Amino acid sequence: MRALVVCYERLLLQQVARLLSEWGFEVTKCEHGGLAMELFEEGEAFELMIAQLMLPWKDGWELSKWRTENDQGLSILLTHQWSLNLDFEQFAPTLLSPLPVDPHHLEQTIRGTMFQTESYMP
Repeated sequence: MRALVVCYERLLLQQVARLLSEWGFEVTKCEHGGLAMELFEEGEAFELMIAQLMLPWKDGWELSKWRTENDQGLSILLTHQWSLNLDFEQFAPTLLSPLPVDPHHLEQTIRGTMFQTESYMP
């Protein structure tokens, strides 16, 4: 399965990409939303996208909305704004995950959403 990681913070980009690789995903990395949108417009498809909510050029929310409108699979947005009183319903079906990344939480979010069984992960 293919995953796209979009993070402007280089260490975060490397951390999430490494985790997904360890879990069996083929990972493509982008440092800003404009590069990710170029991939989408070129016809690249990913079963999973994990992106920072706030990104240069195209933010994670814009990328997620495009993926939803084009039936492109699960999107998870990483945000420091986790503790704010956000209307999480506005993001559906996109999921939000807190920063800093908790590998266990991220893995369980992916398992529980993409795979209906705890025993399967690519």
